[in-house]
Amino acid sequence: MSSSSSPHYRGTKSTDKEKFIQGQFKPEDGQGQMIIYPQALDIIWGGDDRYWKINKETKEVAAELVQVCWLEVTGSCDLKNVKENTEYKLEFEVDLKPDAFGWNNPVYVMAKVGDSRKWKKFDLSRNDGKSQTKPAIVFNTGKVKDPKLTFGLYDIWTGRWKGGLLIRKVIISPNKTEGQTSNT
Repeated sequence: MSSSSSPHYRGTKSTDKEKFIQGQFKPEDGQGQMIIYPQALDIIWGGDDRYWKINKETKEVAAELVQVCWLEVTGSCDLKNVKENTEYKLEFEVDLKPDAFGWNNPVYVMAKVGDSRKWKKFDLSRNDGKSQTKPAIVFNTGKVKDPKLTFGLYDIWTGRWKGGLLIRKVIISPNKTEGQTSNT
């Protein structure tokens, strides 16, 4: 078991944070992207090596779920320089290992900005183990100046054991279809 005093892993909140959160949005147009690596996320049971393997030193290594019955991976970031009332997409870049198990129930992706909260179900069982899957959700920044985004990946309701999930990173970028929908 990990030597941590808590069974939960708290993402990097210190000066190392820049090492695991990269990118930004341009103030003139809100374009750009942010990449958040697993070391900057909060992972329930992530502080216990029986449940998760998290390399705290390098972003090239994913967080690996060994086994849990309560999947809760959350994070937050300030979205400086995003455009008001604009859609952005948040996606978890994940893989299932060949020996993955317990993914016959959907996971939920959540995004919250200000008082606006969105949830979306995503079926990981369709992952063939050969390609990366990106559970994603589109959210709107609203009229909040310098909004804070809170987000998560969850399966906390089924109580079923699951394992073999690799979380590579979280990507936040402008929703590509947003400009297309306003022209119609």
